[in-house]
Amino acid sequence: VETTSALRLFLPNFQGQIFDHVIAGSQACMPGTPGAHEGKCGAAKASFLQVILLYLGCSVALGALGGLSSLCFNLISRRIIVSVRETLFRQLIKQDIAFFDG
Repeated sequence: VETTSALRLFLPNFQGQIFDHVIAGSQACMPGTPGAHEGKCGAAKASFLQVILLYLGCSVALGALGGLSSLCFNLISRRIIVSVRETLFRQLIKQDIAFFDG
């Protein structure tokens, strides 16, 4: 639970970094811009790719951890339901026959 909360806190930060890299990359790679060099454009593309992969990894981890959390919740709730049903059934079986007649 803590890990998914931490990832949810970091995802908007990564989204902001993606926007920053898009803006910086478009300025660095725009043809005809003074000071636009192939090295700056390549570095901008590499850093953009790095942030995208980090964001993708966090999103996949968030989905996997969310699914695992849901699975655990469902398993525990089913065990509780089965336990309550078994207890109820055993208590009904223990009742005297007069209980069912009335």
